[in-house]
This record gives sequence, C-alpha cells and structure tokens, in this order.
Amino acid sequence: MMAAPPGHRQRGPRTALERAGEALEALAEAGAGVASARSIADALGALAEAVARGAGAEVTVVRVVDDERRYLVACAVASASSAVAAELEGTRVPIGEVSPDEVDELEHLPAAVGRAARRARATAVLQLPIMIGDEVDGSLELLRAGVPFDESERRVARVAAVQAALAIRAFGGNGVARGSDAGMTLSLAGDALAAGADEAQTAEQVARLAAEATGALSGLLWRAGDEQELELVSSFGLTATNTSLVDASGAAERAVGGRTPVSIEALEGPLPGGAELSASLQLGHPPVGVLQLLFPAGREPSEAELSQLATFGVRAAHALRAGARTRTMAAELERTRASLGVVGQAISQLSLAHTLETAVARVGELLDVDRLAVYLRADEQLYAAAGIGLAGPHARLAERLLELALGPFRGRGMLIVEDVRADRRLAAAGDAAAEAGIEAAVAVPLLVRDEPIGLLAVFPLHGRVLTENESALLSALAAQLAVAVQNAQLHEETKRLGEDREHALDAERASAKQLGALYEISRSFAQSLSLEATLAAVTDTITDVLDVDVALIGMPDDRREVLIPRAMRVVDERVEDAVRAIVWQPQPFGAHPVQRLFRLGEPFMLSRSALEQIGEPATRLLPFLEHGWTGGVAPIATAAEVLASLTVLSLRPDAPVTPQTLEQ
Repeated sequence: MMAAPPGHRQRGPRTALERAGEALEALAEAGAGVASARSIADALGALAEAVARGAGAEVTVVRVVDDERRYLVACAVASASSAVAAELEGTRVPIGEVSPDEVDELEHLPAAVGRAARRARATAVLQLPIMIGDEVDGSLELLRAGVPFDESERRVARVAAVQAALAIRAFGGNGVARGSDAGMTLSLAGDALAAGADEAQTAEQVARLAAEATGALSGLLWRAGDEQELELVSSFGLTATNTSLVDASGAAERAVGGRTPVSIEALEGPLPGGAELSASLQLGHPPVGVLQLLFPAGREPSEAELSQLATFGVRAAHALRAGARTRTMAAELERTRASLGVVGQAISQLSLAHTLETAVARVGELLDVDRLAVYLRADEQLYAAAGIGLAGPHARLAERLLELALGPFRGRGMLIVEDVRADRRLAAAGDAAAEAGIEAAVAVPLLVRDEPIGLLAVFPLHGRVLTENESALLSALAAQLAVAVQNAQLHEETKRLGEDREHALDAERASAKQLGALYEISRSFAQSLSLEATLAAVTDTITDVLDVDVALIGMPDDRREVLIPRAMRVVDERVEDAVRAIVWQPQPFGAHPVQRLFRLGEPFMLSRSALEQIGEPATRLLPFLEHGWTGGVAPIATAAEVLASLTVLSLRPDAPVTPQTLEQ
C-alpha cells in the first residue's frame, strides 16, 4: 500500500506553466518508476503516487482486472490516510460496472467506488478506464474534497492511465514479466522459467516451449501427487477433436517411476493428433511431475535433443517448485494483507460494530460469498452480531456448529459441512437451516487464549468448496478477528466503566451538596433557634442545591383553611418584586393537589390542570408557564406528618424543573 506525502494538494497562486511543469515532472518520475519496477504492484504504486501529486488528488486507486476477468482489484493505493489506504487495498469492483468512458459524477460511479468516495469525504471524483485494445483491463480513480478536477489535471490522469496500460501489458495481469518467445532454445527457455513465475503460467509455458522447440505435435504436463498419481495440469496442441489420453497417461505413469530421465516409447493406442511416439521427461528428482511430448511416426528425438530435454527438465522442475512457493507466499501475503486490513480498521475505530461490519464485508469480498455472519457469545448463547445475506433462525444452526467445532472437531480448527441437510450431526438444527436457506457451512471458532468468544461462519452454495488458500485465509482472519473483537469489547467496557464512574462521582457530588445543605440548615437553626431564620436558610439552600430560581415555603394556618407563605428566595434580585407579587399569596388549603400533598405526601408539578384545580391566585402563573417557566411542589415532612409545602420555580426554559428535581 502506498501513502502519498502530505501536502501534495497545496494549491497556492501558481501559474498554469508551473503546474504543468510539476505535472510533467511527476509523470516523468512515474515513467522511471515503472521502468525500474520488478512487479506490477511496484510499477502501479509509483504511478499512483505520481498521479496523486500531479493531479492534486487526495486518494488515488489503480485497479487491475483479475484472471477470470470478473473484477477489477485494487493493486495500488496512494493516500495520506493509512486508514483509508487499508480500507481500499484489495477491494474489488465488478468489471461490468466500469464505464469505458471517463466518469466524474459520484452517482455514476460503481457502487464500491462510490462507497469509498463517501468514506473519504470526497466531493470531486474522476474515474478513467485503463484500456488495452478494446478491452477494459483496469481503472484509475482519483478522489479529493474540494473543486472538481480541471482539464489540465484530467490530462495528467489520462497520461497516467496510458502508462498504467503499458505496465499491465508489460507485466501481465498476474504481475510477472512475460517469458521468452517460442523461437528460443530449450536451454535459454529453461533459464527463463527458472527465474520464477506464476505456477499456472509456468506449467503452460513449460508445455508450450518444449513442444515448439522440439517440433512435437502436443505437449502434456503431468503433476505428481503424494502417492505419485499423475494429474494433467497443462497442455499444448490439444484440440476438441483429440482422442483419449488413456494411453498417453499410461506412458507418463511408467516414466515417472522409471530409472532414466527421458523415456521414449512407441504406443499403439490412440494418441492426440495422430501421434505414435511418446517422449516422457521426469521433472526433477524426486520427480514433481512428467513432461510428455508426443511425436508423429518417424520423428524420434535425436541424442542432442534428448540431452537438451534432460537439462530443460531440471530447469522446468525448479521453475515449477518456485512457482508453487510463489503461490504459497502470495497466499500468505494476501492473508496477511487481509488480516491487517481488518485489524487496521478495528484499531482506527476501536468500535465493535465497525470492526464486525468491516470484517464481514472484507471476508465476503475475499471469498466471493454472499452469506456469512459473525456470532458472539452472551449469557452462554450465540447471537448474530453482524452478517450479510442471512435471514431466519440461523443463530440456532450457528450454536450447533460451534458445539461441534469445540467438541469432536476441535483439533481441526475449522468445521466444514458440504451438505447441511444431509449431515446427521446437524439434524437438531435442520429446520433452522432450511428456513434460513443454508445449504453448506464453513465455521471457525473465535478463540482468545483458548476461550471461545464467538463464531465466524460462511454459508456458500451447495457444491462450492473453499480452496486450501481460502480456508487458510478464513482461519487467519478468524484469529485476528477474535483479538480485534476482544479489544473492541474491552474498549467499550472501559468506556462504559468510565461513564459509570462519572455518574457515581456526580451522585457523590450531589450527595455531598445535599449534606452541606442540611448542615447549613441545622447550623442556622442552632445559632438562632428561630423558625423564620431556619425557613429562610432552607430556601437559600434549596435554590443552590437544586439550581432553581425561586424557592417558597408555605405552611397551613391554625384553622387549616389556607396555605400561608412563610419564606421565599428569588435568586435574581431584578425580578424579585415581580415574582413576589405573583406567588407570595395565600393559597386555598382545600384544593385537591394541596390535600394530596399534605395527606399522602405526593409532590406534583405545576401544570395547567394543577393550577386550575388550585384556583386563584395560583392561576396567575399560567401565562408564565406558557413562556417557559416550570415548577413543582414537594412536601416538607417528618416521618409522621407533612409540616409544610416547598414550591420551586425555574424561570429558564433550558433548565426546567422536572419530577427528578422534586425527588431530590
């Protein structure tokens, strides 16, 4: 993954000539980088860096078509943000969604590119196809926040797209430089093959080069398995009208166990292309396979050709082994990149939901599956924490899969069920699988220090079997995902505990404030032994503790006919006279809310209905309630009886009196 140097979009007051010069310099550096690159990733990485600088893009993505010509895969990403680069690295776009024309509107981009643009907060986009002949072999995507790309920047992108096409054509879609042409000798061809290449291409080249160099009708490459059984992995010169390979395979099987490196055998049975002579060459010692060349009658290879073939066989065996190692290393690298992508996203967000969404999306893309889920444990049960393409009670099936994976199949690390309906081990969850439409399953437990925390399950279609590399990738992702999930859970738990601690501290502060208030009230009474002074201290304390603007204490008269004001505190002295004129009035003691307050100790809010039940003069507060005033009445009581009423008012709409205020 490539990271563009920060600041490459600084667009000061430069002349058009200066900008053009910088763009040409960037493209020249890109050309030099492509020329010196040893792989397509290096070449396109240098190109992405250069076009980002030359066209003023914040994010640049170069995609290359895959071997099956189904997707364009991100091969190089240039971005100042490592998180954005990690998220885009290796992403795929269906080739059918890529326009053969330039696209500069977000809504016309392929869905995957549009999502990437939105995540990068890009407002200006430009996608150009990378054309080789009349076919789309890649794409170049430029993203940035700000003004659209102007014509000079588009020219830079067009030149870069042409350079990318040259790089793709030079290295090939698999990123390996193309081999020698058919006219080279077997010795030089062997040296070229031994330099290393993709395993599948190497096999094809071995068969083709040997057949063309010796004039054989056909070339067959057989690979030897663990038990020396042979499997045809590549051929040259076969057509749809060729006859059976039974006799040819028999000669190859005899040759792989023979004592000489090259076996010449005349065959009577039908051979491809009317051939009658088989020359079978052991590849390496012990042999990794057999290269079989089929000749017409009378065209037996000479001694010189046999010597050349023996030398070629040694080089070809080395190339095939190197190709196998390359494939293994490439698979390991892909697993590492995928794992780093998931972990990088988890680290950048430290969010459990984001971690799981990223993991599910990446696993679905890498394995090309439409249905999968991540299940987590809670209270000894599994629940679907994230998934795609699933509905119904699939969690029940996941429970059974985890039980089997942790039980009889624990040593395997992965549970594979090719036919869920026919598997007796899943009979108890068969109805759940049928309702969810699940035909096959691959499940890997999420383990942290050997303790299961969940399950990663993929549900492919019946008959879809994961390859060895895909299975290894799934296991690696499950291991990394388990750690990432635990880290995210610990982060969220730490955050929750911090919030609980803050709430506890707030409660402690409130309790301390209340104790201080009680102390002030007790101190006032002890010093003055005056009821009026004590009530005044209560109102002062209430306004401070409850953060209200008015506190009023009322007590019933001797005949319990009216509620008489005894003490009041108005925080803002500017409105004290106005407030006093409204609330410093005797209230009817027989009103229903007042009676419930004194008989049952029930507080009540000063709502329109409560004020109307109390009547005059309490109804004078109605206009002020409509302008945002709030209030309530609470009892002042001993364990035996209610002694007085406490009315609190807030004149601030943004700090209202609530039932919780009265409870305090």
